[in-house]
Formats: sequence, C-alpha cells, structure tokens
Amino acid sequence: QELGEPWWVGALMTLALFGCSVVLTACFLALVPGRHSWMTTLGAGTLYGYLLHGFLIRGSVEWGWYDPEVMQNAWTGLLVSTVVA
Repeated sequence: QELGEPWWVGALMTLALFGCSVVLTACFLALVPGRHSWMTTLGAGTLYGYLLHGFLIRGSVEWGWYDPEVMQNAWTGLLVSTVVA
C-alpha cells in the first residue's frame, strides 16, 4: 500500500513467487542425478564449507578485520586474503 498499489497485489505476488520457487525447486531436483559418482563425494566434502563460511564472514566484519588500512589497498588485501585462504 505504501507503493500506491491495492492490498491484494502483495498477497498475489507472494503466492506467485512461492509458485515460481516450487517450479524452480522441481527443475533443480530433476537435474540432480540419482546415482553416486565421483562428484558425490566432492559435493559432500564442500557442503560444510559453503554452509559455514557465512559465520566467518560475519565474525570478521564484527571483529573489525575489514577496517585496517592494510585491507584498503587492493593488492595487499588480495595478498592477505590469498594467504589466509
């Protein structure tokens, strides 16, 4: 309503987005193979890093690791990030 649209547009758009997400989820699951291959082990090993790296990012922002002058220079920041990684 703050955007000048009727109230029912928000409810309709929410239902449409949920419908799109269900269709996209079904499409993704149709592409996932049902058998095990060499990629299965690789995917299982990298899933934890993918899911948990957000905690490291938020922690480094809270601890002020992005604020020092050393990280403001692009090349130094790249070097420090590469060594840490």
